[in-house]
Amino acid sequence: DLDATLGLYTGPTREEMLSADANGVLPARIYLYQRALEDVSPDLPALKKELRLTLRHELAHHFGFDDEELARAWPEGA
Repeated sequence: DLDATLGLYTGPTREEMLSADANGVLPARIYLYQRALEDVSPDLPALKKELRLTLRHELAHHFGFDDEELARAWPEGA
């Protein structure tokens, strides 16, 4: 399923974390959904690749990129 959620970034962007208003902000977290990742990966090499792409995608959200910017920066998937 190409629409499956493989990972999720929650929390402030890096810029927001560095601001003076960041006191009391919950820490940023990245969730990787093992079952979904395994479901879209036919074998171990594909799973490793999907893990790298998903983690890169979620880390990019931490640095303030939105999905549209990610699609332009990494058309092969991010």
